[in-house]
Amino acid sequence: MTSGSMLKYIQTNNSELNSIVEDEDEPREISEQQTEQTIEKKRQIYSYFKKISENQSKCNFCNKNLKTPNSTTTTMTRHLKTQHPAKFQDYQNELNTNEINNKKRKNKDTPQQQDIMTSMSKSEKFSTSNKKAKLITNKIVEMIALDYQPISIVEDYGFKRVIAAAEDRFVLPSREHTDNAIYNKIKNMIAEWNIEIENSDSNISIFFVTDNARNISSALSHNGSNFEHISCTAHTLQLVIDDAVKESNMTDLLKRCKAIVTHYNHSNIASERLAETQKRLNLAPHKLIQMVNTRWNSIYLMLQRMLEQKDAILIDLPKIKKRQLLFARNWNMIEGYVILLKPVFEATKELSREDTPILSMVLPIIYTIEAKLNLFLTSTTQNPGTCFAENLLRSMCKRFDVYKENKIYIIAMLVDPRFKGIMLNEYELLQAKLHITSEAEKYRYNNEILSQPSTSDELLTKKLENSNYSLWDILHQRSVSKESTIVTSINEVTIEIENYLKLKNIEPTADPLKWWEENYQTFPQLLPVIFKFLGIPGTSVCRERLFSGSGLTVSSRRTRLSPFLVEYLVFLHNQEMDQVALFNLTETMIIELLPKIGQRSRFLKHLEDLKIQNIGINI
Repeated sequence: MTSGSMLKYIQTNNSELNSIVEDEDEPREISEQQTEQTIEKKRQIYSYFKKISENQSKCNFCNKNLKTPNSTTTTMTRHLKTQHPAKFQDYQNELNTNEINNKKRKNKDTPQQQDIMTSMSKSEKFSTSNKKAKLITNKIVEMIALDYQPISIVEDYGFKRVIAAAEDRFVLPSREHTDNAIYNKIKNMIAEWNIEIENSDSNISIFFVTDNARNISSALSHNGSNFEHISCTAHTLQLVIDDAVKESNMTDLLKRCKAIVTHYNHSNIASERLAETQKRLNLAPHKLIQMVNTRWNSIYLMLQRMLEQKDAILIDLPKIKKRQLLFARNWNMIEGYVILLKPVFEATKELSREDTPILSMVLPIIYTIEAKLNLFLTSTTQNPGTCFAENLLRSMCKRFDVYKENKIYIIAMLVDPRFKGIMLNEYELLQAKLHITSEAEKYRYNNEILSQPSTSDELLTKKLENSNYSLWDILHQRSVSKESTIVTSINEVTIEIENYLKLKNIEPTADPLKWWEENYQTFPQLLPVIFKFLGIPGTSVCRERLFSGSGLTVSSRRTRLSPFLVEYLVFLHNQEMDQVALFNLTETMIIELLPKIGQRSRFLKHLEDLKIQNIGINI
């Protein structure tokens, strides 16, 4: 069904839709009125003059030739006014009479002007209960049923334009992608784990880490639930880059770079020629990386690789199309962009790790990136990357300022021995202590302190594998022990907080979970706060990896796997092999495990009862 026939279908199925198309807007009517007046003036003035040529006219009374370029009437009107006043008065009277007649004719044909309230009501969107909205919705459903159209047609761009032309106040219904539908789906999923999400007396907070989609955010902000929505920090960082790229007019440079990369990646001859040049210049034999809009940090990776292979590219570039050439100013811009994007790239890699707490790193990472951008702006003048740095910093502040005031991020950072209150001033540190005290009081228990508080710096600081990133170099400048001069009310929780904060921060590359494993007995009142906040993920990277892994499970050779079986295979794959060992796990055995998916402990216990000792899967 074409757009035209679809519009006709909607309009002819009910008489109420026949008057949908609105009149033309007012600015166009004014323009036409001005055009009519101009034509009328020319018609009247030429009753007193004779047109000799395109640029010259002759007065009928004194036979004087006047210059009238492009048939302008100004010269003739001025001549008539100064040389023939009586005739000019006749000309003015004729114009006034014609204008009055035109207004009368127009007022007769044009309806009366609507009042403000009527005009505003015609611009408001229809509610779902509106009579006309229900009528259009029913007709769309009828069209889908009669013409065998897919339900997804309501999301097609062309269909939306047809509806907008027919009635721009009508809001097209979506395909169940509403916040309420998402909320109900999440509610049913959590119910499988016997967790109440609308229990006001429950101390259980359910943290959801998602991207920044509005429908997800709205669903997780549902009143009455104990949901806590955490935006994926890595995804937000990529949005910051997108904002800065759009505002910095980088499109032309990125197009040039993409064209060059495409040429070398698609042409075997060019690729071999570049490899020979790399070998001759003793450069790393790396291929160029293409930018992909949906792939994180792909702009940085493409520009960084091109900068690495700059000499080889410069030698080989003249052999390809001229429009793909890069000039000196382009290379200077690439160098500036690489310097600015490197902290964001390193931050994304740190936030994508699975062997260390992530949420507690968010605020220090934000501070570090902003500090590096400010350092770049203050240490350079007239640098090609200055505009990009300013836009990047502006977008950082716009998108991450709300993070800096969120107590979840503040508490997570404070209970991480790598950072503590390193980013906070005295007042902010006091507020953070109050937040921790409030959380600790919720879970306070009367167990005896198993060991006396220690203020020694000789605590375990086992390091993770060093990533050699420069991301944390600025934090080292602030990583001295910060002692607050503000004393809060003294109680058991407060004493533990003060003793904890007096300890020297461990290295940013150290493992905070291992530190707490060795020192939790020193701070038993803080332990529930550690459990609640230190384990919250700061990104959805793990989920994305899990989803990508499921694509390897469901392949062209295994298309008959049920959703339940896929879920278990992915679950089993991500378990520690020292906890779950699989050997000759048949489909029957997996199906036997299915009822226990809601309880992980029962599931693992059942695996142990099966006495599966060796590793391997055979489906």
